[in-house]
Amino acid sequence: MTRKRDKIDALLTDAVDGETSNEVLNVLKESDLQEEFETADSVRTLLAGVESEPVPNQFVAKVTQRVRRRTGGRYFHPADRPFGMLVSIDAFIVLAVAVMAACWFLLNPAVDVPAERVDFPPKIEAPKGTP
Repeated sequence: MTRKRDKIDALLTDAVDGETSNEVLNVLKESDLQEEFETADSVRTLLAGVESEPVPNQFVAKVTQRVRRRTGGRYFHPADRPFGMLVSIDAFIVLAVAVMAACWFLLNPAVDVPAERVDFPPKIEAPKGTP
């Protein structure tokens, strides 16, 4: 039964090609799901005719404020954003690490440590009389 309903869903969302849609329609004519398909198709037609309305000004801000109030600050809490900016915590941490690394490089320049002086012994020559 659910396979037939999956086929109806695919047919309603135009996810099947022409040949497959004909097969599904033939199955629907024979099955008890014909009435359910007609109801779903009429609902789809009604929803397709609904026009969208523009979103009012400050809609997102009002929704987040209401959610924050109703959940006790669990969601959309202002402390989730550092300094109240529109920067996420992750971006703020990356920025802070980059600033600290730049300060470390600027304040601790690489110092050339002179190499230790190695005194090599004078050149020793082998005596001439030895084989």
